[in-house]
Amino acid sequence: MNRSSSLSLILVLILLAPGRSDSQEQLLPVSVGGRTGFINESGRIVIPPAYVEWHQFSSGRALVRLADDRHPGDSRIGYIDRQGGFRAIPGADRLEDFHEGLASARFPGVKIFSAVHWCYIDSVGAVVIRTNYETVGDFSEGLAWVEEKIHFLFFVKSDTYGYIDTGGSLVIPTRFEKAGNFSEGLANVTLGGKRGYIDRRGEIVIAPRFDAAGSFSTGLAAVRVGDKWGYVDTLGTLVIPPVYEDARVFVGGLAAVRSSGMWGFVRRSGETAVTPRFADVSGFQEGFSAAQSGGKWGYIDTTGVFRIQPQFDYALPFEHGIAAVEIARARGYIDATGKYIWEPAK
Repeated sequence: MNRSSSLSLILVLILLAPGRSDSQEQLLPVSVGGRTGFINESGRIVIPPAYVEWHQFSSGRALVRLADDRHPGDSRIGYIDRQGGFRAIPGADRLEDFHEGLASARFPGVKIFSAVHWCYIDSVGAVVIRTNYETVGDFSEGLAWVEEKIHFLFFVKSDTYGYIDTGGSLVIPTRFEKAGNFSEGLANVTLGGKRGYIDRRGEIVIAPRFDAAGSFSTGLAAVRVGDKWGYVDTLGTLVIPPVYEDARVFVGGLAAVRSSGMWGFVRRSGETAVTPRFADVSGFQEGFSAAQSGGKWGYIDTTGVFRIQPQFDYALPFEHGIAAVEIARARGYIDATGKYIWEPAK
């Protein structure tokens, strides 16, 4: 995956991520001497740098790898809590982030040709759901997609997706060619090579007729017809015609769209809010969107005016008054005035 594709994925994940409790301040990863630790919103180190790999905190836990780890499957990969307490997951060779209090973990077989098992663990690392599925997804709105492959000798006889609940029961049978997460009660699925939407009972509510489809946000979802993107409502009506080269989720009444190679924003009515003129954008959060112009990133307001001038090599959306930025691949953090609370440093 190239850097541009990675950036787009990161931005979408951030925009769709659930909010935090007001009683908890953010814990932000920083690099000190080649190791990663975490600071609070005041820029004070609260978890000492001891990690070579890290993820953002989710459900009070962050996936990390200790700095002296030389073996992908050993006990130095695990989760830290907000106090920095580390918990390994013995036997797991792959771990994912927590969502709705559960995280998926893969446990390899102990013998040649033995099955790989995906399970779900709770916040203390206990296995609470055991599965026999080839791949599993994150929980969203109480359901998680699962992939079931049926093999005959060395061939895949069938490959289908369905959904399990938090008890591990298959509540939507494996019959789809692909499946996405639930958002606002709907999930996009693939049948016959086309994308549509199902409800939480597994019933098709928007017939599969799109070439690509995103998640619903504020009642609209981006869909692709041929090579153009538009937006549908929860009834499947194309309320914004497919005229864009790319489109992202609505946040705060605005969605990023690309036209003639440049990014701008539209309102839910389809009216242009910010004329496409940026090389890339993040999407609005807290009144700002990161925007790239002239090879550098800054932050614009909802009128498209730069409030923090382009000066960064990379920038992410604001969250609770703080945004992550990069210069020469070193990460720092700024407040809404553009002032550093942590300057980028290798």
